[in-house]
Amino acid sequence: MQGKITKIFSLTLLTCGSLLFAEEEEGHWDLLTDFVYMERYHVKNQTLAVTSPRNTKGKTSSLSVKDLATGFGFEPGLQATLSYIQDPRSSYEAGFVYVWDWENTKTRKSDTSSLSFPFKDSSFTRDFFEVAEIQAYYRSQFYTAELNYAKAFSESRDSYLSLSGVGGFRFASLKEKFSLKASESKKFAEMDIKTSNDLIGLQLGFAFQINAVKSFHWDLDGKVGVGLNRISANSFLSDQNNTVQLRNFSKLDWQTNIFAVASAGFGYRALSCLDIHAGYEMLYFCGLALAPDQIDKSSRTSGFHVHHDGYVIVHGFYMGFLFSF
Repeated sequence: MQGKITKIFSLTLLTCGSLLFAEEEEGHWDLLTDFVYMERYHVKNQTLAVTSPRNTKGKTSSLSVKDLATGFGFEPGLQATLSYIQDPRSSYEAGFVYVWDWENTKTRKSDTSSLSFPFKDSSFTRDFFEVAEIQAYYRSQFYTAELNYAKAFSESRDSYLSLSGVGGFRFASLKEKFSLKASESKKFAEMDIKTSNDLIGLQLGFAFQINAVKSFHWDLDGKVGVGLNRISANSFLSDQNNTVQLRNFSKLDWQTNIFAVASAGFGYRALSCLDIHAGYEMLYFCGLALAPDQIDKSSRTSGFHVHHDGYVIVHGFYMGFLFSF
């Protein structure tokens, strides 16, 4: 068994050595695979439940959107990039980042049935006024993918200081769901909002690497871009034990947006074909329709305006491997 392991290890070293010489003469592939641990940040705060009798002042906020969003925290995910290194100065890459859903549920209860959703007209609904329980739910799903071409300005990517220009396309998807359920005895009413953001755009950026110490490198990458966001939004509101529909709207809209991606990290070339690395990454997207931003506290039962001035920051840590073949 020990002999087999020794042979496999020797074969790996021989293969990596062969790849190293092959890389200098002709094109090769790089496969990057990372584990990411990221947080979704920012949401506009709104009051979802107040404690007070009808038409009195001094209402006390009992539940808010911020209460839901602060419970998101960091979630695990995956990041992968496949690159074709055409020559020491040119490469093509395709990559994606996927993070597990952020979701949270908060419930407020009142023994005196004094919870209400703060509609401007408190008589607009029956079942969202002075109830025993209000439950809020918020889920956010995110992933992004990109296609790029990179051109190195230095003679080699392994130079002491290596700077490359990057240009390409990015696609990103952010789907959200917000729901609010008011309950009193066996009666209940629901508010349900769904939004879908699918954006595509052009991006430009750079990749900077410092190879100051043998086998170690420090990396700094950044990209900015402009795109177009296809927005789909749905809003539903029921009353009187969920038997009356006060709202049931759907709308498709478009919005231009700006996005940016940045990362900083370090790596160790354990073998000529194996690189171990870790770092911090941040992604910013604006011009988004977030589900809680579509909450309407008016008594309107027709017409639906999509609010698409929201933004999110997805940030966190990554760690993984890059294998050359």
